[in-house]
Amino acid sequence: MMTSHGIIDYLTHLNESFKATDRLVQQLTVVFDQRNFEAYNALIHQKHSDVSHYLKKSLRTLRKYSDAITNSFIYRYSNGHLEGINNKIKLIKHVSFGYQNFTNFRNCILLCITN
Repeated sequence: MMTSHGIIDYLTHLNESFKATDRLVQQLTVVFDQRNFEAYNALIHQKHSDVSHYLKKSLRTLRKYSDAITNSFIYRYSNGHLEGINNKIKLIKHVSFGYQNFTNFRNCILLCITN
């Protein structure tokens, strides 16, 4: 039985484009984990002719939103928790099909968020 590393090694030997794509993705992962913006910026602005066209499209997107990504490297704040709360509220609205009054709706939201 092959491990996931063995499968990746096998595939990278079959296709040079896959090898280059995998190498760049691993480099980007390390740079994100280390929060090293200079290395990240250098990686996304280099000419990568040997990677897959899917990764090239992703690199264009990373370049487009470079300012926002810079802020995520500098500041540790995230609105992920708030987005989760908004998603719960939308789900409650969808499932409930309307409450008799706003107080009941509000109480349901508060019960779901605190649990």
